[in-house]
Amino acid sequence: MSCQWQETDSSCGSCATVARSHRVDPYTPPSDQLAIRVPEVQSLPVSSPPEPATSGSEPSASPRVWVVRADGHRKVELFVGGGYVEIGWFDLSTVTDSAGIWQQVRAHYPNEGSGLVGQLRAFRFEMAEDDYVISPSRDRGSLRYGHVVGKCERYVGDEGLVSNRRAIEWRESVLRRSDLSRPFRSTLNSDRIVYSVKHVAEFFDQLEAAESDDDGLEKEQDDSAATEAPFDPAKIRIRTVTLVVAQLVSRVDHNEIDLNPDFQRRPGIWGPKRKSRLIESLLLRIPIPVFYVAESADDYWAIVDGLQRIHTIHRFVTNKYRLTTLEYRTEFDGYYHRDLPRAMQRRISETQLHINIIELGTPEEVMFNIFHRINTGGKPLNGQEIRHALHRGPTCRKLLKTLAATDEFLTATDYSVKPDRMADQECILRFLAFFVDPWEKYDGESLDRRLGQTMKDINTMSTEEHEIVKDRFRRSMVAARDIFGEHAFRKTGLTGGPRSPVSRPLFEAWSVALARCSASEVATLVQNRSEVRERFARLVREDTEFEKAISTATGTPRNIRKRFQTIHDLVKEFI
Repeated sequence: MSCQWQETDSSCGSCATVARSHRVDPYTPPSDQLAIRVPEVQSLPVSSPPEPATSGSEPSASPRVWVVRADGHRKVELFVGGGYVEIGWFDLSTVTDSAGIWQQVRAHYPNEGSGLVGQLRAFRFEMAEDDYVISPSRDRGSLRYGHVVGKCERYVGDEGLVSNRRAIEWRESVLRRSDLSRPFRSTLNSDRIVYSVKHVAEFFDQLEAAESDDDGLEKEQDDSAATEAPFDPAKIRIRTVTLVVAQLVSRVDHNEIDLNPDFQRRPGIWGPKRKSRLIESLLLRIPIPVFYVAESADDYWAIVDGLQRIHTIHRFVTNKYRLTTLEYRTEFDGYYHRDLPRAMQRRISETQLHINIIELGTPEEVMFNIFHRINTGGKPLNGQEIRHALHRGPTCRKLLKTLAATDEFLTATDYSVKPDRMADQECILRFLAFFVDPWEKYDGESLDRRLGQTMKDINTMSTEEHEIVKDRFRRSMVAARDIFGEHAFRKTGLTGGPRSPVSRPLFEAWSVALARCSASEVATLVQNRSEVRERFARLVREDTEFEKAISTATGTPRNIRKRFQTIHDLVKEFI
């Protein structure tokens, strides 16, 4: 595949550099949180009475919400990337109760008191698996969160430095500080490193909102699918099998079922109540909906529908969370699987599950239609999730994920496009679809087919071409932010009034137009940003055909060409 866009910028050669990058300051933790070498400590008398010992073996029935603070976004990124939270001070694995923590604190930090002891006790003993963790940083408006999946463990880093970690399953979505109540926000400003919050109900309300279908993008009407020719029904190839829960769990344990397929919603987004009610259904012998999976050559299954249910069942059977707020079998509130009577354990393991298997070799257009129709136990897959299911090449998936995680994209979209259902990656793909293969050559195929073909094409591109794409994309994101500020890729807000969500069609048109500009042309647009913004706002208000092209029937060839041509002409007015 030739690099058709390489010659559009004579000022940057092979486009090997980015016009500007966003620098992240290195994280410097507070002195009281630094990991330290653990010296040999002799027993010291405790001058104040120790607080009662806390074993952590009897957690409360309801999950708690903890804050493990990081004084910098870089540290949060390390937490999320590594799947953990961490504190230093000293090795907590050597203590077995609160008295032991008091003893170590007196040895290492003689000027500290019960405040530090309480934080260490919370991390070592009180925090329980399936509790939730928020990790805020003071330099960001977004909050990362996840739930605890591991016990407190000793960690030895570089040069023998010892710290304490807990494994965390982080969510891809984020919470925004601005959406929280003032008391909740005030709680997050505490100087403590580890502490629990009382705003549990509000946290779960925000979690549900963050992981809902509100993906941060403006809704659009895409009529492109209406022109698709129907497929031959004889090509549908689905068979049904019946497994018991124990067999399903065994498949997951042996990595024969993917609980993190790229095209599916992230597992584990159900709250404690919903998870517990599913398990209660098994205990009550209430049938649960059928599952759909896609088959690979080695009988490996990727989950099409039922990811949350399979994930919930597997984690409960493997003792990763406890039941809470049951409706009928309330005597089991607070129970892990291991705590249930043997008869109840057997009832779960022998429950029959019905699995519909989409067989290997089913044509792609048939698979796409099946995926669109399925909605048995949860929310249907969206277009980008389906494309990831059908196009398994790792190169394209990696490129989309990499670009969606760049500071340039996150800043240009003001962190408002949610990643948990691949809304961010769809934006990137729509940029690539009309940048790699120029929009002037668009031949009228459906937008869905164009996006699918682009995923195939990216898998055949060279490493050099990938680097060019990355650099041009970053440049376009920086330019969009410099020109439009927090209103980039949005219809309204430039001239007052409420700001609208990010628009996919505008993201396509503006990102491609700016990526084609040379560095000097971008500088001219930035210099004249007031006039550019006013000209664009007038287009949205007065050009009815353009407004239609970015709002309704957005996938039709006529409207695709209209919006790209209009933005292209606007840019040419200023360069």
